[in-house]
Amino acid sequence: MALYQNPASVEDRGIYGSPYRRRLGSGIAYPTPGRPPVQIPTTTPTPTPTPAAPDPRQEALALARLGWMQELQRRGLGTDAYASEFDSYVNNILGAIPQGADDVSQYFSPNLATDILTGIQAGSRNQYKGQVNEQFGGNFASQYLPDTLLDDTINQTLNSQYGDAQSVLERGLARGQYNERGFNAGLGSLNNARTAQQARLNTIEGDLLSGYRNKLSDVRNNAFNAATGYQLGDTFNLEDFTSQANSIANNARANAPGEFLSAVGTTPLFDLGSIGGAAGIAQGAVNLNNLDVREGLEKRRLAAARGRGLGSQGSF
Repeated sequence: MALYQNPASVEDRGIYGSPYRRRLGSGIAYPTPGRPPVQIPTTTPTPTPTPAAPDPRQEALALARLGWMQELQRRGLGTDAYASEFDSYVNNILGAIPQGADDVSQYFSPNLATDILTGIQAGSRNQYKGQVNEQFGGNFASQYLPDTLLDDTINQTLNSQYGDAQSVLERGLARGQYNERGFNAGLGSLNNARTAQQARLNTIEGDLLSGYRNKLSDVRNNAFNAATGYQLGDTFNLEDFTSQANSIANNARANAPGEFLSAVGTTPLFDLGSIGGAAGIAQGAVNLNNLDVREGLEKRRLAAARGRGLGSQGSF
């Protein structure tokens, strides 16, 4: 005999398996005896927060930074180059923008990156030009190579040949070739020649120094041009130019004396024939009334007498 099951008592667990039963057709669920009722959780939707309005200053700053990076890359510079200069520049801009300003585009130039880098480059150029002017300013070439560079060589050359010429006059005086008047006239001619030769040697010295100083000026001009044309990313080192100048000066100190003597040549500085002629002319002008003439004639007579005596002795 089959058991009869009342449809009204059938558990209707539903799609969630809830231990409820309901009477068919009633639509009302009842808890199953002996089981606690199941609490169906209710979900309260979390409200979506309203996003904060974007800060126009930060938006402008982000665009400026992007343009900055692009300009650095275009110039072949590292993206971290001159970061402190950029930050300082834009911070000054941000500080000038009133609080609550909606439109800040007027404060950020579209050429901001170029303006910053141009200013940095100009500052570097001025700095380097200042270094060049300090190192190679004024009459710097004369400081490297003073006018006295060849004084010792000039004095040695001039004094040596002057002394030789003076000795010739002194020997002529001692032999009676010149009297005092003639000797003094010859000495005066020698001194005049010395003054002329001193000027000539100084001219040779000046030409040599000018050649070396022109080379120093070229170094200075190259340094100044490098400073003036400096581009960001280039390297400017004043020591490179200072080393070149020192090398030129050292070469001048070592080689200029020999070059000077080669320029002077082997021709004597003093024309002894001309100097002796001046002595003779001065001496001849006083022959008629100068006691030195009689003295000289007496010396000749005695010398001739001694010569005849020797000849007489030889005749015996």
